[in-house]
Parts: sequence; C-alpha cells; structure tokens
Amino acid sequence: MNANKQFHFMHSFNFDVVENKSDKYVVMCSQHGNGCYWRMRVSFSKKCKRWELKKLNCIHTCINSFISQDHVRLGSSVIAHNIVHLVKTNLGIKIQTLIADMHQRFGYTISYKKTWTTKQKALEMTFGSWEQSYSYLPVWWIVA
Repeated sequence: MNANKQFHFMHSFNFDVVENKSDKYVVMCSQHGNGCYWRMRVSFSKKCKRWELKKLNCIHTCINSFISQDHVRLGSSVIAHNIVHLVKTNLGIKIQTLIADMHQRFGYTISYKKTWTTKQKALEMTFGSWEQSYSYLPVWWIVA
C-alpha cells in the first residue's frame, strides 16, 4: 500500500480507494471511466501470511496535466514513515529541512503545519505518545 502511494506521488497520478478491508485492498485511477483503466487489487494470503498482488490492469493511460503543490494522498502518516529515520538521528531537525527533503523526494511542497504534525507523529513512532511516557512515571503519593 505504501509502495502504491509512493509510486503515485512520484508520477503525479491520483487514485481512489475502492475497497479497504483487513484482507483486501482495491484501488483505481481517479480518471477511471474517462479513458484510464488502471486498477490494482491486493489480498492478504492467510496461507502465506503476506500481501499478494492479485490483479493489475495495464498502466496509467491518463495524462495528469495539473500538478499541485501538495498531493491529495500525501498525508502526515505517510510522510512520517518516510522521515522517521531523519527525526531519530536528529531530534532537533528543522521543519524547513523536512519540507525540503519531501520536496526532493516526492516533488511536492508540503505546508509548514502538515510538516510539524508529521514530525510529531515521527517522534511518537520513535518514543511513544506523551500519555504512554507519563504512564511510565512512578506514582508519588503525597502524604500530608
């Protein structure tokens, strides 16, 4: 699923999720029906315990003439998985550095706010949430 998203970011195509279940994932081109018949279906094999590509209909035949600054599917969770290694190695990494990295990697300029949110998610992926950290503190009883 992440590979599919990254492919679409790199090539400026958009897709719609048709089915997203625990054992099946089906996506198609947003231009499906307007001349592009790209479609992909992957299923989780219980026997092999992995995701398998079941069907892939041709290549994108649509032309994406409009490239926006930001991709619809380029959410903070997807970006967080791509920058978690940068945040791990440099906790003080600047938001502008992360924006530049995403622009170089995917060709999209993401907003400062989305990048800040993404950095927070990457920190949470690395160290856990604030709530989890707080729960690890010992309980101190104040006796008056």
